[in-house]
Amino acid sequence: MNSLSIDLNALRENYKIILNATNKDKTAVGAVVKSDAYGIGMEKAVNILYAEGVRIFFAASIDEALELKEILKNKIDSLIFTLHGLCGIRDQKSISIFAKLGLIPVLNSLEEIEVWQRNAKINEQKYDAILHIDTGMNRLGICKDEFNILQNKINEFDGINWLYVISHLACADELENIMTEQQLKIFLTKSKILPLTRRSLANSAGCFYDEKLHFDMVRCGAALYGVELHNKQPKMYEVMYLESKIISIHFAEKSKTVGYGAIYKCKRKTKIATIAIGYSSGLFRNISNRGYVFINNQKFPIIGRISMDLITIDITDANFEIKIGDRVEILGKNQTINEFAKFSDTIPYEILTSIGKSFNKYYIGDIKNAEKI
Repeated sequence: MNSLSIDLNALRENYKIILNATNKDKTAVGAVVKSDAYGIGMEKAVNILYAEGVRIFFAASIDEALELKEILKNKIDSLIFTLHGLCGIRDQKSISIFAKLGLIPVLNSLEEIEVWQRNAKINEQKYDAILHIDTGMNRLGICKDEFNILQNKINEFDGINWLYVISHLACADELENIMTEQQLKIFLTKSKILPLTRRSLANSAGCFYDEKLHFDMVRCGAALYGVELHNKQPKMYEVMYLESKIISIHFAEKSKTVGYGAIYKCKRKTKIATIAIGYSSGLFRNISNRGYVFINNQKFPIIGRISMDLITIDITDANFEIKIGDRVEILGKNQTINEFAKFSDTIPYEILTSIGKSFNKYYIGDIKNAEKI
């Protein structure tokens, strides 16, 4: 009934756009594949990106990192990082397993650094890690007070091989926001705590903001999956396409209401098509009476409240015959993920992850391995 298609060629092209925006001889591109690669499917995304040359992958949690490990099990030149650091693990046995599996934490606190160092010493090994310094996000990363302590102790952590020192940008998608420049200034100062270690600051928005944010690695997620973040960014290719079907067509007389809460009143005799998709499939209720869909490239308004598994549209002005069973485009060539997010009063990330977990996925652009999963 409903069809969610993922265009893997678009993913490839988006990676190439990112690659062309960087200095390939200096700056690596790390792929953020958390939340099932933003809903498009981690396994497919990782295999495509690895084939294109990506060797650095970021998961959020231990579970995601283990899934990544399985996908990349025969690709020994790949690096898997956990953005959530040690993910709450503190006992010696679990930390040892974490390290033995080759998972690399982004260490976000002085306490995490001490735990990682202590276990490395116990096992008489040197463990890889990334040092995350907070520069204003106030979410994860070494905070100001801890940084002052860390400065005096950094040489004590000789059991850690620091691969990168990083921070995370809060407002790089807002080109006029001065916070990005402020964070850059703080990062330039604080990253000197590890003067010979590679640095990384730019997320997807930062990648296209200015090359001075690129340093030794950019960490891109949203842009890979077709999200456009500001007007300095080139046009990206749509990766996710969503279609549904019309299951009913009927007329409602002038002044009659449509759907729960009777929030829409027909201004004329109205031809209504009912479509078998709703908020249980990732469409948000706040697109009630304000969203649009497309049929044969013509735009039709959503009328009435979004139901759990149904929406209604006004097809009175259709310039062609519409029939039960006709396909309806929710996301696609006529309506991008950014446009859909805008009238949903949310961000494209939420659309991708909400819709991505609701359907079986059909992959296109990878004919050899195209399949339903």
